[in-house]
Amino acid sequence: MTEISEDLLVVVQKAKEEEIERRVYEKIKQDIRTLKFLGVGGLAIMASLLTFHSPILRFVVDKFGDDLRTDIRTEMIQDYEKFKDHLSKVEGIRDAINKETLSHLDIIVQSQTAAVRMKSEFEDLVNNSKLDIEKITEAHSDAVVAIEQLKKEITQIQALSDNQNAILATLEAKGLSPDKGKLKSFVSSTSLPAPLAEQKGTVYFQFTGLEREVAIRIKEKIHESGWTIPGVERTPAAQNTNEVRYYPSDKSKAELLKDDADKALDDLNPIGLVLKESSRVKPGILEIWIDPRHRG
Repeated sequence: MTEISEDLLVVVQKAKEEEIERRVYEKIKQDIRTLKFLGVGGLAIMASLLTFHSPILRFVVDKFGDDLRTDIRTEMIQDYEKFKDHLSKVEGIRDAINKETLSHLDIIVQSQTAAVRMKSEFEDLVNNSKLDIEKITEAHSDAVVAIEQLKKEITQIQALSDNQNAILATLEAKGLSPDKGKLKSFVSSTSLPAPLAEQKGTVYFQFTGLEREVAIRIKEKIHESGWTIPGVERTPAAQNTNEVRYYPSDKSKAELLKDDADKALDDLNPIGLVLKESSRVKPGILEIWIDPRHRG
């Protein structure tokens, strides 16, 4: 059985004193009703009770208070057990609510995490799509430039072939037998356009801060000076740079490229490039990095 401290019983007893006196008083009244049927003796006892009401009542309360306290203790234990049972049920409901709440919070956190991940994946997809579109546009521009250059070279080759045929026809008309060695020497001495001359080297072209069409025109100008440039690449890495980068052993070629590039830029977008040695550049390859907004 559940134990209840004496201090708690004292507190409850004080709170229950009126209840105790009321019960004792009711008991006395009941007993008086019984005594009045006992004749003269009963009336004498009733008169004594009425005369000495308070002392007698206090005596009875003190005398029989233990029994009442026992009854109160029993009632308190019963109420306490009921309260414990009710509290246990309330705690069970609370724990169930907490568990359900935590479950919903976990679902919310998972949903938010999934939403953030989906947003990040979508942004990456958009950025990758933009990069793909830029690469496709760049490849298309490079293809257009390459086709135009090829047309020029074909025209130049055709012109050279026609020139050779005309020379041969003239010699044959004069009854001369052309010496192939001398003819070859003559053709070699003929001034050829830059695209048919020996290429000076390969250059990678990186830029930012200007329109792609302008970058392509700069590239074509440099190409006309005898350099092979696969294409132009827009990249944030070119920000605040106007450089010709080269591997340490390629300094002389870099100086030559700088001169040709400066001339091309003077016509289209004057900047002024600087030479920069870099071991990150592949040997035999040169790099141009341009940001016209930077004038440092």
